[in-house]
Amino acid sequence: MIDMLYDKRPGERDTQAYNKWTVDIEKSAQLNVNDHEISRDISACAVYLNVYNSAIEVCNLLQIAEVAKYLSEKHHRELEGRKKHTETEKKLFDNLIDVQRKLNKLKNDKDAANPNVQIVSEQLQKMILEKGDDSRAIVFVKARATCRALAKYLDEDLQKIGVKASRLYGQQTKGADEGMTEAVQTETLQKFRDGFYKVMVCTSVGTEGIDVPDCNIVINYNYSGDEITKIQMKGRSRKKGATIIVMGDEKQLEQEMINAYKANMMYKAISELKKINARAVEHKLKMFQTDEMQKLRYKTEYEKAKKSRRSEDDLEILCRRCNSMACLVSDVRKLGSQHFVIAKDFPSKITTKPHKSPKKYDGIEKKGKMYCKKCPLDWGIVADRDGVDLFILKLQCFKLRNMRTGVVSQHKKWLDVPYDVPELGLEDIPKFFRNETEENASPE
Repeated sequence: MIDMLYDKRPGERDTQAYNKWTVDIEKSAQLNVNDHEISRDISACAVYLNVYNSAIEVCNLLQIAEVAKYLSEKHHRELEGRKKHTETEKKLFDNLIDVQRKLNKLKNDKDAANPNVQIVSEQLQKMILEKGDDSRAIVFVKARATCRALAKYLDEDLQKIGVKASRLYGQQTKGADEGMTEAVQTETLQKFRDGFYKVMVCTSVGTEGIDVPDCNIVINYNYSGDEITKIQMKGRSRKKGATIIVMGDEKQLEQEMINAYKANMMYKAISELKKINARAVEHKLKMFQTDEMQKLRYKTEYEKAKKSRRSEDDLEILCRRCNSMACLVSDVRKLGSQHFVIAKDFPSKITTKPHKSPKKYDGIEKKGKMYCKKCPLDWGIVADRDGVDLFILKLQCFKLRNMRTGVVSQHKKWLDVPYDVPELGLEDIPKFFRNETEENASPE
């Protein structure tokens, strides 16, 4: 499987296709390579290739200094767990340090400067001043790494006109770059509506799935989707006197022309559809609705069947990076939407650090982060409820192995895990752990 994927690697390394290929390689290594050391090394190589792919995207659109900062973030994250690195991971980390050194030497070189990012900032300054204090601007980019770096650059550069910029991108998905929580997304959007932020740098999440406020300035910065994306972007600039700017290379502009042509054809098709006899449309609509309802029934039955196929087989929960055993799925309990471990030996398998942003939610207090003891992978959070530590797992950081069949799987949601996890209420937690302690203390 790995060989097949390797042969299918995209030729251009600065593309989204290459980014996806690195994620597929990492996942395949974790699920299909039985030798745990080889699996870990292949996964590590794939992760670093993913980092460099994102760095190329940042380099194409921003300054060398921003590329160095992006790699520095990855550097510090890996540095914290360097004592747990394999030999391959050490070599990859040392190469990353070497690349950073070279970039730091270049960042003040005028010949290496990227003029495009300054053009974006200048255009924003000019249009915001022209259109007035109630202006709102969205800048669309492809990658999350670019989104974070550009938002930081603009936030600093636009201070000269008293404007603040923020970033907006999607939530965490398995294998992808780090995501934003729904709470942070909501807070960012509200501050954009209120005018605290007047500029927002977005990935595709700004074109679909999230209620982004209307604005009067839209810049498409080397970002191309399809004709639907183009229409969605246009929908973000519904204010009177809105301006849309496209910035990109020849390939990008050619794609924009194709998208514009297809979007125009869609508008013509809608116009022709409106000319069709109303009864004929109603008849076809009913047929379509009947078909969709049938599909929904099939889907509902499938979900019921999937739940009824919950296995009684126990599952080993293994670290996605180093394959070390975390616990059994039978050692997990559900608390609302969270899943925590009750195995008594679990604390010996982790290292913990205070959380950078501790807070209370759903009756528990988030107080720490937990990491695999054998590698630097983030396993989730440590929360507190009435003096009891709850070790809440981040499912996408694990793989599951069926103890009977040996089949290995990965899941994004606990709902998809083929096991019925028992549920506890908040009021049950102190009593549950007290009973556990009393049982352990009682003489045999």
